[in-house]
Order: sequence, then C-alpha cells, then structure tokens
Amino acid sequence: MHADRVRGEPAYFPSLTGLRGVAAGWVMVLHLWMLGGGPQVQPFGIRLTPLFYGGGLGVDLFFVLSGFLLGLPFLAWAQGRRPFPNLARFWKRRCLRVLPAYWIQLLLLIGAGWIASHHSPVTGWQFLAYLSMEFVFVPGISPLLNGVWWSLPVEWNFYLILPLLGLGFRRLRGIAMLVLGLAAAVALRFYCYGLLLDGRMEGLLSYPTIIQLPGRIDQFVFGMAGAWLHLRGGVPPRWRTAALLGGIVGLCLFLWMPDQRGDIFGEADVPWIFWHASVIGAIWGLVVYGAAGEGRLARILLASRAMAFLGTVSYSLYLWHAIVFNVAYRAGLMQWKPATSLPVLALMLVPVALLVAWISFRLTERPFLVTEPAAHQPSVVA
Repeated sequence: MHADRVRGEPAYFPSLTGLRGVAAGWVMVLHLWMLGGGPQVQPFGIRLTPLFYGGGLGVDLFFVLSGFLLGLPFLAWAQGRRPFPNLARFWKRRCLRVLPAYWIQLLLLIGAGWIASHHSPVTGWQFLAYLSMEFVFVPGISPLLNGVWWSLPVEWNFYLILPLLGLGFRRLRGIAMLVLGLAAAVALRFYCYGLLLDGRMEGLLSYPTIIQLPGRIDQFVFGMAGAWLHLRGGVPPRWRTAALLGGIVGLCLFLWMPDQRGDIFGEADVPWIFWHASVIGAIWGLVVYGAAGEGRLARILLASRAMAFLGTVSYSLYLWHAIVFNVAYRAGLMQWKPATSLPVLALMLVPVALLVAWISFRLTERPFLVTEPAAHQPSVVA
C-alpha cells in the first residue's frame, strides 16, 4: 500500500495492503455468516462464532488505515519534513480512487432496479445525493441501494477535513489531538443519543448520524497518531512487533467478552455506544502501527501474495460481495439444503465474490490509477 513518499520513508507498505485485505475479507465473512442464518460455529468445541459476527470491525480497520496512510504526508509537514501537500492533487487522486468504481456500481444497480420493477429505484434528488456521496444526510433515502455504502461518506468527509487535522497535529501535537478527537467523537454520540430520546429520527442530524463524522473521527485520529509515531522513528523493531501482538491480543479479548452484544449502534446499547468505536480504534491503531514496521511477524501474517491480492481488490470486494450474496439469495440458493452449511456456502460464493471484485478492479479502478503502479495503489477507501 502506497503513501506519498516522505524523505527517508518507504513509499509502499506490503503489510498494510494485507491489512486492507483482512478488513474487506472480514466484512465479507460477516455477511456470509448472516446469509447462512448466523449459526453457532464451534468446531471441536472451540467457540469461533465471534470471528464471524465480529466482521463489522473490518470497517473500523479501514478508517484507522486511512488515518495512517493518508495522514502521513500531512503529518510529515507538521513535523517539518516536507512542504505542505498539494491539496488539488490530493483531492483529485481521492476522487479518481473512489468515485469511478462507486459511480459505475450505482448506475448498474439503478439499471437493474429499473429492469426488475419498470421504474427507477431512486428519485432525481436521491440520485444527486448518491452522486455526491453525501446521501447519508438525505432523509428518506434508506434503505441504501447497497447496504455497505453507509461507510463511504465517513471516508469521503475525512478527506475534506484531513488538512485541518494535519494543522491540528502541527499546533497541538499527538496527545492533544488524540484527546480532542476522542472528545469530538464522544460528544456527537451523546448528542445523537439525546436526539433518539427526543424522538427526532429524521433531519440533517439525527440518531443514525452517530456512525458518521465526527462520531468516527477518533478512529482516524488513532491512525494518524500511529503515523505520527512512525515518522518520528527511533523505536526498535521488537517494539513494533510488540504493538502488533498487543493489538491482536486486545482484539481477541474484545471479541470474546463474556457479555458480547449485537448491533451496538442500531440497538442504542448504552453505555457501549459511547466508547465502543474508541476502544476498537485504539486496538486497530496498535495493529496498524505495528504492521507498518514491516517486521518479520507482520510480513509472515500480512505480506503474502494471497494477502497482497486481497488487499489490491479490497475496495471492489467491499463494494460487490454483498451484491453477489443478495443475488444468490434472491435466486433461491438458500432453498437448496446443502447451502445451509456455512462451509458449502463459502465454497460456492466466496470465489464468485473474489472474481467479481477482480473484474471490477481491472475495469473500474485500475484505468484511473495513473500516478502509481496499479497493483500498489493506496486502497484507502471502506
């Protein structure tokens, strides 16, 4: 995974590309498990179900990765290592990286909906909202044409405020920015919960905004804090490996809590909704910071050719896997008895999802990656 080159720093992080593959693959595992009816997975008496219903944490990993990689050039400026990044170039590259694959999928889904129902599934106003990727603030647009799109405005709006966050790190440094990011996120969560209690579920700001910015800003800031430490250097490789291991251990503890919850934000699970995203953001921050050191453990776990492929197609995989699963469901796959077995379902659908993702990458992503080698582009979209 590439970042803008900083003097004395590598331009590509193979282990972080692998982490993107982990993020997209884990979200896919969650949706496959849900398609199979959410069964208990306990081979040989070992409780592995949390690995399946925890797949939503892959989205949090996307956000932390974006904070780390996209924050690098701005933080290098904050530390006096390089000139301020060219914002026109930065935003142009973000548009080319994000919009073509998303717009093409949008048009295909509208076309499929029109063919199926003989009328457009979206109004003209909703179409414009989708095009701008600010549909989350349009009342009545739910359910989305593709459920995974909810996270796209979070990333998109992070691109807009990233220069300001870089300025904050220059003025306030790392610890103060972490505190500020946490405060902003928690404040929005309390505010949205208050709107829920008041019954205000529609409008520009309402309870569902709890999963948007600034309610997720702390996760991006955790990633940027990791990039800040990475640029400062001076940390022995064994400590980077320790950070990676610490993050993995923290993730396991988080997943196997005895009182595991369901959809924390959807169910307004108090008090978890106020701190859940912050804790997982800190855990992923350790993992990303440790993996970016490219130590032996990180390379073994994340830098294989298989992980490189998964990371390369991760954006398209994120966009298309749920569509593949939905088509299979509507085609009556779940009425075939062998398909009720999760392994059989995986053998049938995962290769198809990967193939569709590869085709989407080659046709809708790669042609627009003109500034760097296509296979190593910074896939920093969720």
